[in-house]
Amino acid sequence: MSLRIAILCLFVFAVSCQLQILTPPSLKTYWNKEKPKAAIANFGYVPWGRRLTGTVFKANPYKACSPLEPFPIDKEKAENPDTYPIVLAERGGCTFAQKAQHAQLAGARMLIIVDNLDESAEQTMPVGDGQDGSVHIPTIMIGGRAGAKLREYLDQPEETRELISIAMNFEMPKNQGSKVKIELWLSGLDERSFDLVKNLKEYIDKFNPDTVAVTPYYAIWYCPYCRETNYTTDENMNCLSGGRYCAPDPDESGPLNGRDILYEDLRQLCIHTLSTKSWFDYMAHFDTKCPLAKGRMEKCHLRALEHTDIEEKTLEGCIQSTFDGSNHNLTDNWLLKKQRVTFKRRGIQVWPSVVINGFLYKGNVLPVTNVYEAICEAFDTMPTHCIEYFSRKKSDTVFEEADDLDLMSIVVWIGVIGVFVLLGALFFYRRWIRRELMRDLNNQVSAKISEYMSMQDDERGQRGIIKGTED
Repeated sequence: MSLRIAILCLFVFAVSCQLQILTPPSLKTYWNKEKPKAAIANFGYVPWGRRLTGTVFKANPYKACSPLEPFPIDKEKAENPDTYPIVLAERGGCTFAQKAQHAQLAGARMLIIVDNLDESAEQTMPVGDGQDGSVHIPTIMIGGRAGAKLREYLDQPEETRELISIAMNFEMPKNQGSKVKIELWLSGLDERSFDLVKNLKEYIDKFNPDTVAVTPYYAIWYCPYCRETNYTTDENMNCLSGGRYCAPDPDESGPLNGRDILYEDLRQLCIHTLSTKSWFDYMAHFDTKCPLAKGRMEKCHLRALEHTDIEEKTLEGCIQSTFDGSNHNLTDNWLLKKQRVTFKRRGIQVWPSVVINGFLYKGNVLPVTNVYEAICEAFDTMPTHCIEYFSRKKSDTVFEEADDLDLMSIVVWIGVIGVFVLLGALFFYRRWIRRELMRDLNNQVSAKISEYMSMQDDERGQRGIIKGTED
């Protein structure tokens, strides 16, 4: 991990990409003439196979080593894909990942780092610092001269200049053969290496085995001073074969050493040679905490080997066959030699890393869905399950923050609702009053009729009495 943090810029076998200027015309003309290249960082989410557009803003502060000032752009424009905020910042002062985190927190969709060294951007790669897992925007680097041209334009008064609109195509080289070839660059006891393999298996199983080939490789170094003595010493406990092949001490002052790493590398390589399925099963069940807790590798790997179809005797025989003799500390090893030659040719210095069709994958390797997307994009004709995956991802609902509440609008709406409630209450009140009036009127009329009928009956009764008297 310390090596990973220390390296800020590497020479790698990779394909650089070109950043395009869409507007203003004057800057676009310069850009098309110079054709400056852009190097993509090995961390963050890189949208392989897609195009990202946006508007460039200069970071304030320019080195982006502390929280950035808000961008001078309203929210509606910020949500427009053509005007996504893209931050321009200068290299130096802090790690690349810290700059990306500050840009991301400010709402940027991409970070452009301007190199402050006199070197070509296409031969460099911004590298994470081990704390970059939370970065989910792409980061690219451009040369100092091209960056100075952008800054010179951005330093002009806002009212007199046009916005800089750019486009970045993240193209994955297409497969030229019958298979997409995937190289997984790992290290014997690196926990992230095991996590990559374990989680990637689910996605590799989706592909037809005839269309995808996965090959593990391991980071192997050598001992410089051992080379001067023609590899005739076995004193370095971090090396095998007289110092031809070495690995960093995994626990510094602990009981493990580089030889333990190299032997574990050989185990994993032999298992893959014997059975790709067993290799995936072994990697999925290996407990990375076991050797650090027990202090020995010999017993820890047996637990994972139980989940494979390979016997211990077969594995040990494979490892022995890779050495030119019985003295592993001095004799050469053809399998480790192949690893070191490929390791040197690829220029891999950060692990785990993924190489797809000879192209060094850039971006976070975890979660592995990022790698899966890149593998899908490497096909000339994308498999059906890849198309379905991207369709689902495109249709996923994105929940955005609600707009700020407008107090005046709230008051108006409350007033409108109040008027409707009042009118409704008045309407029902009038109906109730009318109903009550009619009921009261009917009662009064009924009472009068009853009283009238009673008077009529009394009058008839009196007439009958008078008539009876007269008779």
